[in-house]
Amino acid sequence: MNMNVAKLSYDQSIALTFKNKRGNYGDLGYDPVFRAAALFLAVVNPRVKTRVVFMNYWQIKNGVTDGSVLATIRDQDGKRVARQYWKLDQVAFDIDVGEMLGNPAEFMGSIEVEIHSSEDLKFAFPALDVIYETPKGLTYVHTCQRKFNNTEDAMRGTRFNPRQSAFDLITTNGSRPFFSLINGSRAVAAASARIEVINHKGATLRHEQSFGELVPFAARLVELTDIPGLNDFLAGEPGYCVVDLDTNDVFCRLTCGNLGADFETMSVTHSFYDCRKFDDYYTADDIHCFFPLNYVEGLDVEVVFYPILSPSLLKITLEERAPNGDVAQTYLVNDNYDGSGQDMLRFNLTDFLAGQGVQPREVLYVLRVVAHDGKVPARIPIGLNYRTAASPGVNINTSAMFTTAFRAKQRSYMWGPLPLREGGKNWLMIAHLSDPVPQAETSEGELTVWIDDEIVLKKNMTSRHGEAINLEMEKLLPAGKVAANLGKTAWYVFESASVAYTANQIFVSADGHVGGDHSF
Repeated sequence: MNMNVAKLSYDQSIALTFKNKRGNYGDLGYDPVFRAAALFLAVVNPRVKTRVVFMNYWQIKNGVTDGSVLATIRDQDGKRVARQYWKLDQVAFDIDVGEMLGNPAEFMGSIEVEIHSSEDLKFAFPALDVIYETPKGLTYVHTCQRKFNNTEDAMRGTRFNPRQSAFDLITTNGSRPFFSLINGSRAVAAASARIEVINHKGATLRHEQSFGELVPFAARLVELTDIPGLNDFLAGEPGYCVVDLDTNDVFCRLTCGNLGADFETMSVTHSFYDCRKFDDYYTADDIHCFFPLNYVEGLDVEVVFYPILSPSLLKITLEERAPNGDVAQTYLVNDNYDGSGQDMLRFNLTDFLAGQGVQPREVLYVLRVVAHDGKVPARIPIGLNYRTAASPGVNINTSAMFTTAFRAKQRSYMWGPLPLREGGKNWLMIAHLSDPVPQAETSEGELTVWIDDEIVLKKNMTSRHGEAINLEMEKLLPAGKVAANLGKTAWYVFESASVAYTANQIFVSADGHVGGDHSF
């Protein structure tokens, strides 16, 4: 174990994560993982259902045959109130918090899901999703918080706990921005959250929220609309915040987002840490930074740059690709964005193109980022927003991409949830783009969809580098299978020998509410 692990650069972290082989027990610098776990806010009331869903990728993708699942529900004060165990011997898992608790009228606390195995799991962060279902739709996000496995695990993760940020605050139409926190296994005597809210003008509103003692596994839901003067301060425009928390023995990537009036809707994402004090850059000429963007007709799409980057001045441009993948047009978005300042850069694709006198098309758009001094921050968190007129939509926390990440990959293997609901639509948005890849590259991939333990769809696909692939999954899946499994979660897998694919997926409810996330 490298005891300087707490000082690794982002590039070094990628190298350790992806280049080390699973089960490489003979490498004394590699730490195998036998426990992967996630902590989620658990809410049950007449308008909200909470469930944790996941696909058994350990077996399907990685060939791990020995494993178990332990789900533990705790109340707000950290007391265990329910627990259940399963063998990890099926494809799809769906853990309903209400059912585990005997369907109470009201509950708020946490659910911890632990995966244990005698074989190396490699990643301590498991690919799990929490789904919150409300009267007008659903929202979901992947693993956020987790209790550390050991001291070395804590050394790697604790430095990323302070100053969580990179999520939208929306207060229009009764929306209430929030974040949740779950403490780890050690108490905090006098805990608080130091909160900085930044509005669309770059002004700051500060507030301290005291919690008193946070006992082990205590859970709290903090509604930011309780901050005095918040509504007037935001003035009907989106804002963001930075949250500094007191916790112990837990990774503090927070579940956060916006609650609709009376829980009619809920939109969740996860936070990302403030990078402004990290001196971590890419400087090589052959390392490029970019972000592929799929446009879906009928949906508003917005990209948000939060000014929490390592100090930098950035030039951001937009490429529009032709249907054959070639670059058709390039636009300047911002010539001098201050990545560590106060102002967000909110880029609405439709509005921007309208200003250029053109309409968006269902092709691939690519945002490219360069630094004026050649030093591009190694971590660039991005908010990816899809919405309809009926809903504030989803605020997916994702990141800009770098050449190094694609060099580390050996293939593309992506998967994610497809909630099956009456009148709903699942969009799978695949981008065929990486760097460096010849523009003429044409690749093949295979799409597989599981419902429970059954494969209900297999589809071979061919695409060209620079192409956007938007799939309305309900049109591809057998209608009878969808109708017979409403209320369940299907799972897609897209795999290819080419490294040049990325994906996001969104769900649009019958009422027009949008939820979603990036793929695993």
